[in-house]
Amino acid sequence: MNNNLMELKEEFNEKINRLEKIRIQLKTEFTGIDNAIDEVVDNIRSWYTLAEIQTQPNVVNLWGLTGVGKTSLLLRIAELLEIKDKTFRIDFGAKYGPHSFNQSVQQIAAVLNDEPLIIILDEFQHARTIEKNLSGKKEVENGAHRLVWDLLDSGKIIENSWKQIVTEILKHIRSLKMLISKGMLIENGIVVEEKSLFLEEMKTEMLIDTEPEEYLAIPQSLHYELVKYVPQRYNLDMVEELVLHLKTLNGKETLHFLEEALLIARQPVERKFSKSLIFVVGNLDEAYKINNNLNTDISADEFYEVSKKITVPDIKSALQERFRDEQIARLGNNHIIYPALNKKAYRKLITMKLDAYFKMLEKHYAISWRYDNSLINKIYDEGVYPTQGARPVLTTIYQLIKSQTALIFQAVLQEEKAIHEISLSEKDNKLICTFLSQSNQVNTLVIPLRSKLGELRKPKNNENQAITAVHEAGHAVVIAHLLNEAPKIITATATDGKEGFVFSRSNEDFTSKKSLLNKVAVALAGIMAEKYIFGAENITMGASSDIQKAYSLIDNAFKNAGLGEKLYHYASNKTENSTSFHQIEEVEKEISNVIDAAQILAEETLKKERRMLLELAQILQNKSKVEQQEFIELYHKHGAKKIDFKNESTHYRDAIVKALEELESMKEIATHKAIVLNKSQKKDNVITDTLKSWRDEK
Repeated sequence: MNNNLMELKEEFNEKINRLEKIRIQLKTEFTGIDNAIDEVVDNIRSWYTLAEIQTQPNVVNLWGLTGVGKTSLLLRIAELLEIKDKTFRIDFGAKYGPHSFNQSVQQIAAVLNDEPLIIILDEFQHARTIEKNLSGKKEVENGAHRLVWDLLDSGKIIENSWKQIVTEILKHIRSLKMLISKGMLIENGIVVEEKSLFLEEMKTEMLIDTEPEEYLAIPQSLHYELVKYVPQRYNLDMVEELVLHLKTLNGKETLHFLEEALLIARQPVERKFSKSLIFVVGNLDEAYKINNNLNTDISADEFYEVSKKITVPDIKSALQERFRDEQIARLGNNHIIYPALNKKAYRKLITMKLDAYFKMLEKHYAISWRYDNSLINKIYDEGVYPTQGARPVLTTIYQLIKSQTALIFQAVLQEEKAIHEISLSEKDNKLICTFLSQSNQVNTLVIPLRSKLGELRKPKNNENQAITAVHEAGHAVVIAHLLNEAPKIITATATDGKEGFVFSRSNEDFTSKKSLLNKVAVALAGIMAEKYIFGAENITMGASSDIQKAYSLIDNAFKNAGLGEKLYHYASNKTENSTSFHQIEEVEKEISNVIDAAQILAEETLKKERRMLLELAQILQNKSKVEQQEFIELYHKHGAKKIDFKNESTHYRDAIVKALEELESMKEIATHKAIVLNKSQKKDNVITDTLKSWRDEK
């Protein structure tokens, strides 16, 4: 092995080992994203070790909800690798100005041109080029981000923007021509005649402000920019070399030199980033939409389980809501998908943040801190919005704990004995602070806490609660009866304007024509339960989203997915899609018939489940939540049929096996008949008749 390879091996192994240590370190600092950490580190490895031989950018996409640690993970990696000076974050929320993409790229290229570096394209969803409107999709003019697609594709950006130096050179050429026409003389780059005219003009151009020691025909203020645009044949790379050359020119030669530089300055500039590692980071809410009932009260574990099912095709489908297909292609296939945080991850996050805060306090004030699970539970209940990631948790820690620190220290300073330890717990919406001196309890401070979500989630025990209880119970029992799923029911939420909701996670990732009617019936079951229990004249206006959901489901199934009577694709108007059918009266009638049938099905199901409906509603009007296991136990006791809620459907798999068995069976029958008829010397005709009969039967 030659010396070059030996050096490479040593450096290579050192970098690999360093990355593995960083991988372990990151998993102690971030919670709930171990798989994402592994994927990011694995994608960094090739660039970190062999960036010099890279011929085009390595593009890695990170998608997830806000606050799950996408950008902070990348910045922490850059810090641990000690390459912060070669890591650049560009925020696509800023379209114009000094922090815009175009301006940022110019600044980066001025520092590192075609050198190994990391570029983080953050909030990339704002670079959208497609928007939806009533007539379909339309392109969005987004010139501020146009160059990013060239960066992702080839790593080269051609800048055609006007440069300030072009204006300055052009203006100076005009001034020199005017002054020379009035008798100004230049020798060896110095103005030797009509110096006063030259000085007055240069002050007007703001190229000089005081009388210079020597009257340079091209003032010093232009040299630092001008050296960038000197023709290569002059071989002038430094300002000092440029000045020496300018001092050899007369007036005509000076003008010619400036005109040559002007031509170069006007040319587009190519910026190269072929050796870069580019992270495209964004929040694709379209991919993380579970259903219309998402709010703060959905279980973190439930949201986590659903988010784990998001695949690269789901991401690409969501990207099509924002970008053109050729642009999505430039993002490549390297997509790292962040799951939502589950309950365990949130609790670990809370523990990590509390430990870090109390460790900092102990270091500064020599008082140790400890806390119990009641405090973690309180922060979790108040701070976890599963659809919003970690940020609400951090603000809740500040609100409930950090903002109380001054009060705690105020009480500590009033104690006569030296306090060595402070113990924190939560009870009845109060922060209990126990002060200890040499392990002996000295005093207790009780601080009332503001529990915003806790108050909102309490049952109201009023008419509104009763209506919500019946409405959501209607959805729940019909889900169980028709879909064999066990739902979670909420009747008091912390979401403004939402009284309650039902959440169930199906084992099936598809909707069949058979289940379509059932799902529409589920959507209408809330208002039908109100009608059944309270009477038709007492139903309320809380079902608008349910009715819209029912129509949207059947509308998409019949007009787009081919589940109607005819396999047509329908469009509301001709401008939306010229290849679709536009006469929708027939399919709209079909849709209305299905909705009417679903209404009857919901009503009949509720009658069958009358006992379960009333038992569940009675519980919900005095309780804000019924978990899945509690619902299952209640249904097994009062439900109208036996349901194995854990049973997974095998209908489609069984259908394939059954069809193959039938096919083999028919082959045996056909062979048997053929043999018998052959003895009757009618082989050809009978085989033909048998096959025809079999085909007709099938």
